[in-house]
Amino acid sequence: MQIHSLTFIVFLLVSTCFGLSRAIECRVNVKNPSKYAYTITVDQTGKGNFVTIQKAVDSVPSNNDQWLRIHVHPGIYMEKVTIPKEKQCIFLEGSGYTQTTISGEDHSQTDSSATFTVLPDNFVAKGIAFMNSYNRPIVVDEVKPAVATRIYGDKAAFYDCAFLGFQDTLWDVEGRHYFNSCYIEGAIDFIWGDGQSFFEECRINVTAGLLPSQVSAGYITAQGRQSEEDPGGFVFENGYVFGTGQAYLGHHTVLTPELFFMVLRWIQWWFLLDGMLRNTKAMIDKRISMKMVRDMRDMERLWRAEGKGAVAEAKEKREVEVKEERESDAEGDCGKI
Repeated sequence: MQIHSLTFIVFLLVSTCFGLSRAIECRVNVKNPSKYAYTITVDQTGKGNFVTIQKAVDSVPSNNDQWLRIHVHPGIYMEKVTIPKEKQCIFLEGSGYTQTTISGEDHSQTDSSATFTVLPDNFVAKGIAFMNSYNRPIVVDEVKPAVATRIYGDKAAFYDCAFLGFQDTLWDVEGRHYFNSCYIEGAIDFIWGDGQSFFEECRINVTAGLLPSQVSAGYITAQGRQSEEDPGGFVFENGYVFGTGQAYLGHHTVLTPELFFMVLRWIQWWFLLDGMLRNTKAMIDKRISMKMVRDMRDMERLWRAEGKGAVAEAKEKREVEVKEERESDAEGDCGKI
């Protein structure tokens, strides 16, 4: 398969306004906004607070409302990890996705095979690989679903992460999600679900060349829209596709004339991913608003910032933008592009 520029829109949002209920708001460190409430370390050799990632997650208090960090030292962690719904506001940080891997090999059932599951709202991961090793790298004649990551919660972001599998790799179940500079690998429906997600500068490796001979081609995406009113959608911006074999960009369950050219509008995805998602009825000549992308880049700078100067500057800038957006939204139910 040749390398292709990837700037395409797959099954975008419906043309009605909608909002999601406000979840818990994660607090920052009052004395030093650029720091987390505390950091938990995971190290297989026993040099951290825990030797498994799941134990570290379990130590987080229920109904947590402060951003805290779980830092995972290099290694391949052979475990299934589930973040319970009541454990919000977690920043899971690896040492780079080529250095830190969570790996499992469960397969057959999509609802139970996931190596890594995120149930709560307000979750961020950076520099870590999530892998389901079944059918990797050698594929048997019988290909089965083997999920690497399953995301249920709203307002989740992944920076510089890898999702490794063969079939059903990344299950974007529901909610608003952002993927930046990620690597995603698979052959069949390996980006799928009913999420409302933005993939920016991500690399997609198609391994359809490893499919059994009776399977003619793979599929990159399988967006789960069940009706024209379903708000699910995937947006890919400034990434690229490469790999082996034949593969379609995606298949779908609902096809409408407007399906491929609706406009996605993200507003008020403010510091640490709190906000509301809306879109407007669109014509084919409209283009995607990059407002959400600017918001996420501001948030990324906050995560990377040293000292509170950058935080204060970005926060002040965003407060002005939010005020302007609210004034604009007051002019109509759906706002403006």
